[in-house]
Amino acid sequence: HWVCKYCPFDEGFSASVELGGGYVSDDSSKFGEYTGLNRQGGFAVGNAWARYRNKDGRWYDLTLSDLGLDSRSLSASGGKQGTYKLFLGYKETPHFITDAALSPFLGIGTGNLTLPSGWVPSTTTGTMPALAASLHGVDLETKRRTFDLGGIFTPVVHWEFGVKFRHEEKTGTRGMGGAFVFTASQLGTPVDYDTNQIDISAAYSVPRFQARFAYYGSIFKNNEQTLAWANPFVPFVAGATSGELGLAPSNQFHQFTASAAYKFDKRTQATADIAFGRMTQDEAFLPYTDNSTLATTPLPRGSLDGRVNTLSGNLRVTSALTDKLRVNASFTYDDRDNRTPQSVYD
Repeated sequence: HWVCKYCPFDEGFSASVELGGGYVSDDSSKFGEYTGLNRQGGFAVGNAWARYRNKDGRWYDLTLSDLGLDSRSLSASGGKQGTYKLFLGYKETPHFITDAALSPFLGIGTGNLTLPSGWVPSTTTGTMPALAASLHGVDLETKRRTFDLGGIFTPVVHWEFGVKFRHEEKTGTRGMGGAFVFTASQLGTPVDYDTNQIDISAAYSVPRFQARFAYYGSIFKNNEQTLAWANPFVPFVAGATSGELGLAPSNQFHQFTASAAYKFDKRTQATADIAFGRMTQDEAFLPYTDNSTLATTPLPRGSLDGRVNTLSGNLRVTSALTDKLRVNASFTYDDRDNRTPQSVYD
């Protein structure tokens, strides 16, 4: 038994805090596209970290970054070496697309865009009498908020279990085009997404054999399913005074995977993995048209009832026959089975 005097153990608590300020000379969405430094003026600089270690293997870390900006983040983790690890995270990610857009539409940021009272439609924008007076500034920007929570556990020898949960919110407004045959409008489209993801895994490892089993799930929800807007042009078809678009549909994805590796000897080893997944989407269909003057047949069904099954697998054997000759053999299987029912649409 000996102690390395040149390897001191960093025991106890330590921390650092950084405070300051900065200044942005001009407004620029591009300059601060993903940071939040898009507006002229001052901003605060705030960063901090803290850590704790002790000789029984327990440790804790805390990091705070960019607290004065829209791109702020926090991460915390801790545990006991060889036994468990827990972690928690939060991050904001802005996307400033432009602050120079102009639009006559009211209600931007919602699913229903209207025109000012007294609007007189025309065949071109140049002959719309109320267009210039109705234009107002629109900020096209989104913000993503991400929450992470999870842990890794090794309760018994050779086994490791993990779980991770992520919740993501994305809100804001972005641009999108909407058309009536020969005329089109740029629309401020609402963004209001929720995404939940979960990873669960179990891994087994001994010197010559390793295996891992896992489940991954992703559930996406769009809280704004449609965008309706008033037609600012003279209708090409009678009654076409408004339009409606379907936005990104809510959907789910689930997948189970298994993988293994075995070392026969120092020259030969084999690996294999298999994954089964299912994607589903069952958002309600919009009607053929919201123009009541047009006669249409009923939709063949009310929603997509979409389902796609996936199955993939890989098997690979590698052997070094000599120091200068290596032989590889592999087999790959990939199947995508679209079970979405088919129908005839007018």
